Amino acid sequence: MKQYWIQKNGSEKLILYFAGWGTDHAAVEALERNGDDICAVYDYRDLSHFDASELKTYDSIQVVAWSMGVWVAAFLLQDSDLNISRATAINGTPNPINDRLGIPEAVFTGTLEGLTPETLPKFDRRMCGSKAIYQQFVHISRPSDIAALKQELQNIFETVQTHPLPCLNWTKALVGRSDMIFPAANQKNFWSDLGLEVDMPHYPYFTYKKWSDFL
Repeated sequence: MKQYWIQKNGSEKLILYFAGWGTDHAAVEALERNGDDICAVYDYRDLSHFDASELKTYDSIQVVAWSMGVWVAAFLLQDSDLNISRATAINGTPNPINDRLGIPEAVFTGTLEGLTPETLPKFDRRMCGSKAIYQQFVHISRPSDIAALKQELQNIFETVQTHPLPCLNWTKALVGRSDMIFPAANQKNFWSDLGLEVDMPHYPYFTYKKWSDFL
């Protein structure tokens, strides 16, 4: 697991961002910032090295988690003593491998078992939802080591299977109507009245371009 400071200017407020599988801080580097410090968490091949020491100094932490990062955020923060004031889930649920509440298990395992340099771009096109967004996405630097990506996905799968459903006090959940990775219907099943349905594909960062859109 890696933690990367996108912005660190001595603010008393922190945006703590949990990336989706196979992406890093580059996905959100271009989002319009406010004055808050911003720390990105990604690379979930090992979930045992989350360092919260610097995060404990903040008076207010706003968690923003996307896709598989929603489960990771809940898994890592459920027993945390950090000063979390709000938590937003984007196109994901804390029950990420589930036929009714997350990604159907057959789809998840099919992605894991079939991941190759040829199938990754196909996944990305589904994630982006349209040719126009995909053409923008390919210009963003992202991890492309297939072995590392499979290891990350395998670790997520095994950890989800062997641990109880994690609990975090989510305050907002954005559900993309055209999400082709986490089905919108399954997201709505999980979030119930908390879920706000909006017009966006699974990859949200060309539809919404400011951190404030997610807070």
